[in-house]
Amino acid sequence: MENNYKYLFLDDDREPQQVGNYILPIELRRIYRTENWIIVRSFTEFKNHLLKNVMPDVISLDHDLAERMYLKHLDKNGIFNYEADDFKDERNRTGYHCLQWLIDYGRKNKYKLPVMYCHSLNPIGKANIENLIALTNNRLPSAEQS
Repeated sequence: MENNYKYLFLDDDREPQQVGNYILPIELRRIYRTENWIIVRSFTEFKNHLLKNVMPDVISLDHDLAERMYLKHLDKNGIFNYEADDFKDERNRTGYHCLQWLIDYGRKNKYKLPVMYCHSLNPIGKANIENLIALTNNRLPSAEQS
């Protein structure tokens, strides 16, 4: 297992340095611009990387990893259906699905969760990921809490 990395970046399109131009709070911009990130582009790459390597210190998540899927699963109230049949195919999963998988994986293996950020430009997806991170941080130990 590789254990000489600290930062894992999930995004189907962007590079960490690009996120360093807009992420808030501004204090986070330095780590996106200067740190060495391992980049994964999909749910499958994310899962496979974590199964083969130790848990990083920091994970940054994008929401939209297969954009063609998302609008049809958003209802008129802006509620996203993460349980839709389309998401059974790993190629269609989102950063939210990655976070759900990570939480389950961490629980099953008694791993402490890393510090997690969401850099998505999709406001609904970002809010969903951040809410799940907050909920999880209140129930599971994280790297910051140890």
